[in-house]
Amino acid sequence: MVALAARAGVATLAALLAIAPGAGLAQQLFPLRLVEFEGNRSFDSADLSAVAGLELGQLVGKPDFDRALRLMNETGLFEALRYRFEPLDGGYRLTITVEEIPELFPVRFRDLGASDEQVSALLEAELPLYTGLVPVGGPMVSLLVGALQAWWQEHHGGGEIVAEVVPADDGGEFVMLVGPR
Repeated sequence: MVALAARAGVATLAALLAIAPGAGLAQQLFPLRLVEFEGNRSFDSADLSAVAGLELGQLVGKPDFDRALRLMNETGLFEALRYRFEPLDGGYRLTITVEEIPELFPVRFRDLGASDEQVSALLEAELPLYTGLVPVGGPMVSLLVGALQAWWQEHHGGGEIVAEVVPADDGGEFVMLVGPR
């Protein structure tokens, strides 16, 4: 189908790409011209781009877009992810639609021997999508505990860092409490 379109001319090839971007042309690599995110309320688009691992100007194709969604999905912060791509200035415009997990819990720290601000800064540096809110379990909680466990070992030696959902001190909502066992 692509060979026929190519013989018919560039305009037909561009029209085919616009109508069916996944049909055959996805095997070809083109520069990534623009990445847009839709549906993100809790996460900055620049942070989502960092997790997706795509850079403007990079030669990309459908396997790269699939990998980007896999990397984003591995954070455990999304109920659903999908993408579409279309031609733009001799390359691709990629639009990723995210459906964030609706129930996220504030993270609180205990007995870490550092201020909450210091611990949050560490997590923000280690985990691009750390915002102080996490789901009840899954990959993001594992990543958070892993980052704090490495920091704890370096600064305090032995012991295990754990995370659990508990009622907030004020008796209201629940929080994710993180600290040594």
